[in-house]
Amino acid sequence: KLKDYFAKKSIDIAMFNGLKPWAVMVTMMQIEFQNAGYSDKTGIDKQVLNYAKEHNIKIGELETLEQQLQMFDGMA
Repeated sequence: KLKDYFAKKSIDIAMFNGLKPWAVMVTMMQIEFQNAGYSDKTGIDKQVLNYAKEHNIKIGELETLEQQLQMFDGMA
């Protein structure tokens, strides 16, 4: 099914050989969101960060992107 999915998108499935299943799934979700017209420029995180910047509000993060990826990478 993955071969068919990526073939229809003209993407070589070999690019994903070394990736864990969660990373392939995230890639597929990103492709589908983009195809549906969603943009990372209008995501809720960007909106909140822009609002805080415009209003000089200090922000803090619960975890970094690296910490999130390490959590996913630890999954089977």
